[in-house]
Amino acid sequence: MNTDTEHTKSESEQDRELIARAAGNNVTAFEELIKKYELTVYGIARAFMGNDPDAADLAQDVFIKIFKSLKSFRHESAFSTWLYRIVYTTFVDYKKSGKAKNIAVSVPIDDAVNIAAPGDDPGISAQKEQVRDIVSQALLMIPENFRLPVIMYDIQRFDYQEIAEITKTNLGTVKSRINRGREMLRKKIVENWGNIS
Repeated sequence: MNTDTEHTKSESEQDRELIARAAGNNVTAFEELIKKYELTVYGIARAFMGNDPDAADLAQDVFIKIFKSLKSFRHESAFSTWLYRIVYTTFVDYKKSGKAKNIAVSVPIDDAVNIAAPGDDPGISAQKEQVRDIVSQALLMIPENFRLPVIMYDIQRFDYQEIAEITKTNLGTVKSRINRGREMLRKKIVENWGNIS
């Protein structure tokens, strides 16, 4: 992902106008915003919740919260960062309320572990699929305060600053949690599956 500065620079006047219209309760403009961000929001919700039905519920709640609070968006950060913050806080609320109690991480980690490319030998494809499954299972074994930053950085491709803003955590803590989370993940993989490289 890009930095907020790059997001803000690339946020066209058309996008700003769309946000302003949606903030003015223009349903069509809000539907355009949903269409623009729904796949990303759903992808993050899926990574956090671990299954399609719960991810769909989380995404729906996120868009309801966005609709209700869009007037409070001040363009101080990129709209996408503000939106992802709502995804994150909604997930945290789900955890507190018990709606997200049986999370089974099933994250789109294909890029993170170089999963099967078209034309791969079937044996190589199966091996890459096995690595993906192992990484998904191992992610469940590390504490959430380390797991979520690792997912956000290594899988969802947010940068450190975006994660800090989304989670309202200082930059040094984000970097530390990612490094420690990666180390915990590596140890869990080695302990449970041996060296999979």
